[in-house]
Amino acid sequence: FGKIYRADNEEEQALYKFMHQRIDGHISEGFIPVGFLSTLPAEKDELIFLSVREGAAGPEFQTSWPSEKNVVADWNVNPDAMWGAALTFFEKKGVFAEETLEYLDADPFVLFGIDDSITQKALARLEIQPHLLCSTHRPTLDEWFSYLKADPVMDQGVEWVVQSFAETELPTPWTCYKGVGSIVCYVNHTDNCVTWKHPFYDYFAQLLQYCRTGPAEEIKKIRVNRLIWSYETATMSSGGHVDPLLSPEYVEQLGEIFAVDLAEHPYLVRPVKAFLKQFAHDYRVKEDISRDEILRCMETLEQDKIKNEVMKSTWEEALFADLGWEVGPLADGKKACEECRRTALSYCLECKDYLCLPCFERLHQKGHRQSHVPFRLIPCHMCNLMPAKLRCSFTEKSLCHECYATRHIKELPPEGREMRPLRINYARQSNEQRSSLPAATMRPGTADTSFTAGSYESALGTDWHQFYDAKGIKYYHNFKTGERMRWSPSNTPAQSQAGTPRSEASRNNMQSREKHREKRASKGSNAPTKALPALPTGGPSPWASGPATIRPPYRNTAGPGMTVGGGVGLADTLK
Repeated sequence: FGKIYRADNEEEQALYKFMHQRIDGHISEGFIPVGFLSTLPAEKDELIFLSVREGAAGPEFQTSWPSEKNVVADWNVNPDAMWGAALTFFEKKGVFAEETLEYLDADPFVLFGIDDSITQKALARLEIQPHLLCSTHRPTLDEWFSYLKADPVMDQGVEWVVQSFAETELPTPWTCYKGVGSIVCYVNHTDNCVTWKHPFYDYFAQLLQYCRTGPAEEIKKIRVNRLIWSYETATMSSGGHVDPLLSPEYVEQLGEIFAVDLAEHPYLVRPVKAFLKQFAHDYRVKEDISRDEILRCMETLEQDKIKNEVMKSTWEEALFADLGWEVGPLADGKKACEECRRTALSYCLECKDYLCLPCFERLHQKGHRQSHVPFRLIPCHMCNLMPAKLRCSFTEKSLCHECYATRHIKELPPEGREMRPLRINYARQSNEQRSSLPAATMRPGTADTSFTAGSYESALGTDWHQFYDAKGIKYYHNFKTGERMRWSPSNTPAQSQAGTPRSEASRNNMQSREKHREKRASKGSNAPTKALPALPTGGPSPWASGPATIRPPYRNTAGPGMTVGGGVGLADTLK
């Protein structure tokens, strides 16, 4: 149906009104709706579309066929001229029969329903009564915003109310369908009442108004109550066949309530799970969640964030403090060698010294210094003193600025001079070298803490967190990637190290058993052997006619062939 356009002055408003006199002399008048879209059935189940929009000089009209995107007559403020162009197109293409063209040769307002009492009554009703439009197979979130008279931009903090309204299921006697004008209609099958009003519209409208001005802790309290209530409802409707409350879905929803991104802050999963259990207990015992618990949760999560930042910065400083040197002065040739005072072309990450390349090689030939990690610059190909800053695209030689500008460019042919040299980015190389270091470099002899660059991540919380499904089986969930797995995502031993590592006592017991077996084996045939019991003689062999029948273990009688050796029955043996 669209909506009635309300102008600021009467002159503009008159452009969006019409008055028609029909053949029978009846005069009809009404509004030309903005956003109106109507279809007219034609031959072969094809549809002709009429659209109306707001224009600079009044309403504009457009005709499409056989789909809404295939425009036949483009936007025009004159509906008669637009419809005439469409009829001319249909006649030239010969797509419709003569009878169909005679039927279409009428007023477009009458053909497409603008001049219709149903349309005009609906437009008047739409102005005073809330309605949910459904442009596709189901209403979009923007249409739900419009239904609650909310603004997606101004009401960003309370968009969860609209989302909850859209996800709420209808009560048992109610159903809904998409009616005329793409408006959702709700039917109460108890009294067959049809209305545009959702059964829970008043509740969510009041909730939206309260959340716009209410305190933050009270709003979080309402959201947590709704979260627990939704879980209880889902449990009762499914007969208990749902995942536990401590599942990734509800943990993530609780984190969203308290503005916590668990994918970005995985160390907060544990406190969020703990508070979810506490909230569920309070809800079942007291049927409500106290405001003090909400405040305590907010304070705890904020403190954990602060602790994490402090610990992270402390550990990073301890791990990478020695790597905080500047590559800019070294690359500019402003650092002198600590030994010979020539221009330094390297920096030792262990010694913390700037050295030229000959001095570095000389000082790091023996001892622990052989394992020191340097950051080296490329010496100039010509002067061999200054660090190279450019790489010639023609000769692929690395040179400093002065040698390239004063000497090298004069030696190039004309086509080589036109090729632009490449700049050597030492800063990027330095960052790549720092990130590739497996651990903080330490001087020889210091204690090895074996901390890697991601050690503080492992200490504060990994990306994988354990949960239990409805059957009590453990699984692991990753909030960052959304993955789940049954086995532990921790590092597994290599194939050569398969099996559980043995303790010292277990190894000692194993060695003693090996020695005992070797001692018994060394005795050879001198060791006494226990004689086997003699087989029964004098009569046919009990196995002559095939294997004997095995009786069930609950029978104590032993038949022929059921005793071997000392006469112990099979039932006694099984006992």
